[in-house]
Amino acid sequence: MIICDITKFWSERAGGVRTYLTEKSKYFQKTDHRHILILPGKENSRETDGNVTMYRVRSPRLPWDGNYRFLFNAPAIRRILQEERPDIVELGDPYVAPWLVAWGARGLPVQRVAYFHADIVGSHLIPLIADWASPLIRVVEKVGWSYLRYVYSQVEATFAASDIMIRKLHGAGVSNIGIVPLGVDGHFFSPQMADENLRQEMRGGKQAAVLYVGRLSSEKGVKWLLSKTELLSHAGFRLTVIGDGPLKPMVEELAAKHPDRLAYLGFMKHSDLLAKCYASSDLFLSPGVHETFGISLLEAMASGKPIVVPEGTPGSLLARDGCGTVFSPQSDVSLVKALEQAFLHSKSMGNQARSKAVETYSWDRCFDTLCEQYGKILQTA
Repeated sequence: MIICDITKFWSERAGGVRTYLTEKSKYFQKTDHRHILILPGKENSRETDGNVTMYRVRSPRLPWDGNYRFLFNAPAIRRILQEERPDIVELGDPYVAPWLVAWGARGLPVQRVAYFHADIVGSHLIPLIADWASPLIRVVEKVGWSYLRYVYSQVEATFAASDIMIRKLHGAGVSNIGIVPLGVDGHFFSPQMADENLRQEMRGGKQAAVLYVGRLSSEKGVKWLLSKTELLSHAGFRLTVIGDGPLKPMVEELAAKHPDRLAYLGFMKHSDLLAKCYASSDLFLSPGVHETFGISLLEAMASGKPIVVPEGTPGSLLARDGCGTVFSPQSDVSLVKALEQAFLHSKSMGNQARSKAVETYSWDRCFDTLCEQYGKILQTA
């Protein structure tokens, strides 16, 4: 098979989609399949490593987030598709990728699928208008899901990472959905990476170190998280934040003003230091209520850390399986209680989290499942 991935959700620095695609390429390096990636970049380029070819298409930076670019060069993408002639194209975003591929692959016997990486209605559209046009939220929500329903009706299958997202897509009228859980490198992220000196540094004199790793943006719940640092501090928890994004200045300012509440360690690539921070923390807190899965949750679990997540999210299913605790974002009491319970039972929950991550969520298992789905689609084409 020749598999092609195209998405605008690509950052040279970090991100869940970047991790997904990087691990996918590693997987295909061990197979007879070819993997083609079409991604936004600073300049047009082509890099080939074995059976993996990465095309970067010159794209402008997004004005509101310089870490991402707007992929919109239809002629260049058409040339790539016509030259490579993939069997399957996976759409990694619902914005322009579907239209670029629909035009660019005309005349080719290519099958299109999509992966629901981001809940763009809940995490992008609604927050965009919530502060100034709240009466329009229901209208925007309806229009947003109508658009997604149309986009996903044009592909052979739409994949999602969790049962909750599957139900959400079904509820919006999307059909031909398959579940393909994401994965984690359980060798790289491990409790063995823990460093006691780093743990004490992250605690900063408090009883426990709470960690957040991810994009620093409103849709990830970071503003809400920063508003709770005083509450966490009074309860004996110190927050450590790792990541980059539009809210970086806000995080830096608060960390400089209240170092007893918050430590900001900046952006970290997939490195030993990142793995050490996961393993040396006491708890992992995920503030996002619109997460479709959250690879950082699996990285924390593989590191032997309990996860503390909002109720109703895909992560809450993992937490209720003995891997952590669940809280209501509307209740400070609920948040503190969830943190306290997770810390009290951190050993047993951490052990369960580690077991669950490495036994159920390997990248090989993820892409074995995905390739099986690809094969079925091609057989019936």
